[in-house]
Amino acid sequence: MATERKSEYVSLMDSWTNFNSEMSDKLMDNVKAQQQEYERAYSKWMDLSQKMGAEVSKVVTPQGEGDEVYSVWKNYNNLIGNRLNKMMSNNNQMQDTLQKTWSEYSTRFGKQVMGLDTEGKPSAEGLYWTWMDFSTNVGRRMTDMATGSKVETTELTRIWEDFNQKFYSLLDQNVGESNDRVKELSEMWKASAQEVQDSFQGLWEDNQKEMENLQSTWTEQTQGMGRQISQLMRTAGADYEDMLHNYIERSIEFSRGWGMFTYQGVTTEIEDLRRRVAQLEAEKPGAPQARKAEK
Repeated sequence: MATERKSEYVSLMDSWTNFNSEMSDKLMDNVKAQQQEYERAYSKWMDLSQKMGAEVSKVVTPQGEGDEVYSVWKNYNNLIGNRLNKMMSNNNQMQDTLQKTWSEYSTRFGKQVMGLDTEGKPSAEGLYWTWMDFSTNVGRRMTDMATGSKVETTELTRIWEDFNQKFYSLLDQNVGESNDRVKELSEMWKASAQEVQDSFQGLWEDNQKEMENLQSTWTEQTQGMGRQISQLMRTAGADYEDMLHNYIERSIEFSRGWGMFTYQGVTTEIEDLRRRVAQLEAEKPGAPQARKAEK
């Protein structure tokens, strides 16, 4: 048994080294990708804002023509600019929080792995509970970031679509008036607005894809580590029933947080664990089925 446990410890150390390396790289890739996506969308909007802003001011005449066009432009220009700045600021904060959480808990778990005692049961159980804290807290931060990103990009898209519809309709209504600059502005808007719309739509789609990829890697890696730790618990003779209960509750909490994604792997594993726990409970002395069997 000691030889088997030692072999499992060595295997776990190797797995943790690979896990830590791959997830660290994945987190950094996600940070860079999201920064590039936000910067690209912001740059597209600023190009349009500067180009159109100079032209919009020209449609206003001393007689008051073009006032409504200018008012709508100014209002939505501020809304979209502020929204983009807020999105970038919030994303930076969430990324920073995730990185700090990862650093704190991965360091803590890494120390547990490197300090394993091949003879001591408490050391194995300590590793398990540290892993549960690590996977739950990092998973929660990923959930917060994914949810925040989706909310922000959805709101940006809503503001843009509202603005585009209002501004285009307003320009179209005023094209027939004597103010020829409105017609020029309308033609410029038709030629330029689609690029910004594609950029904002791309921001939404790319953000979702990046978070799905991050979640997929995290799920695959944590499931593999979780299985190894569970096997180690069996070999160490830990109170596995209590750990099954805890794992189920933590997994449910995490999978609910990732409700925006398909999480079939965890769902299947949870159901298997539910059946195992039910079996263990039924085998307890004094359980209804056990009492029935005794009769």
